[in-house]
Amino acid sequence: FTRSAPMRFACSETEPFALEADGMRVPAVRCADGSWQFLAENVPAKGYRTFRVVPAAPVALPEKNDLHSLENEAYRVEFDENYNISRVFCKEAGREMLRPGTLAGRLIAFDDRPRVDDAWNLMAYYEEKFEYIDNVQSAALVEHDALGTALRVERRFRSSTLCFTYRLPAGRDGLTISADIDWKETHVMLKMDFPADVNTTKASFDIQFGSIERPIHKNTLWDYARFEVCAHKWVDLSDNGFGITLLNDCKYGCDVTREHIRLSILRCGTYPNPQQDQCRHEFSCKLLAHMGAVDLPRTNEAAYAFNYPLRAAQSAGGGALPAEFSLLSVDRPNIIIETVKKAEDSDAIVLRAYECGNCGCDAVLRLGFPAQKAAETDLLEQEPTPLAVEDGSVKLHFAPFEIKTILLS
Repeated sequence: FTRSAPMRFACSETEPFALEADGMRVPAVRCADGSWQFLAENVPAKGYRTFRVVPAAPVALPEKNDLHSLENEAYRVEFDENYNISRVFCKEAGREMLRPGTLAGRLIAFDDRPRVDDAWNLMAYYEEKFEYIDNVQSAALVEHDALGTALRVERRFRSSTLCFTYRLPAGRDGLTISADIDWKETHVMLKMDFPADVNTTKASFDIQFGSIERPIHKNTLWDYARFEVCAHKWVDLSDNGFGITLLNDCKYGCDVTREHIRLSILRCGTYPNPQQDQCRHEFSCKLLAHMGAVDLPRTNEAAYAFNYPLRAAQSAGGGALPAEFSLLSVDRPNIIIETVKKAEDSDAIVLRAYECGNCGCDAVLRLGFPAQKAAETDLLEQEPTPLAVEDGSVKLHFAPFEIKTILLS
């Protein structure tokens, strides 16, 4: 899919500049770490877009002294005295995202002592003993520019240091929470809590090549046994009018109830490794709101963009490549091109795509390179069925949640 997103890059420039493409200029802003970033708009699917560096005047913003709120066109985020999130207001829906009197992004340290095999087992009784991590060592604005505002909060827990950056970009994107944790503890399950003001008995979870719904009540023993479940890139808690989505880039365990999404971010048993997870950890998550029930194509697009950010590469220019290029694209938002690779047994290119919205459809695959032959194969790249290539396109039909493997040569 075509993407627009802030892009950070290292650059030797010291004076203000802008980046230009197709006559449109976007300012570059200096980050606290010395890098630069700008809003890269309309980057083609599976491709690139070229931006030229041009001189520009600096962009001035009013000074911000309030360390307890962040705001953009879509959200207002407020923090309490301990820099836990006390309010997230969704402007599109005109309503609060959190249940009254609750705090989001709050860290909870559970006493995690399985009877055997620490690294593998999580026992249902782990919730019986816990403490909140509210100890704040410092808080400071680290970014406030045309692309957004970021607040950095450092906490201390026993012998560990936990730094969190809360970033709300300009425009309509959601709140990103980036963690940098130096962890030294044992027998602790660390979770981050996101209470949701929705009315539902089920939640949606991302899995490989699709998604799954699970009940979030405890009516039966089977339901009770789901006190911890997996989710790959996102988890969504929605009713028919409103919902919240929590994206993550590497933390795949969570527990979800009618009131909360709690992301599991660290465990530190002592068997078989007596120093399990006692090291530095970096990860991020993002909180989004949406109207109505979960929109699977839109949610998956946001999750892929979050997990695979745009990358910047610098060149001297003057080459033979076009200013922008798309290797592959597809005309339906519920079809995701998940993999592009070389074939195992030939020089052909293998494309693997899947339908993400539980909605069968016809789709057109557009190729950015010459291909004379196309064939649909099984997942082992065997038993090819020929497909027609017409004007650089291949027509396909997807059943709900179907995975297709296409061989191009």
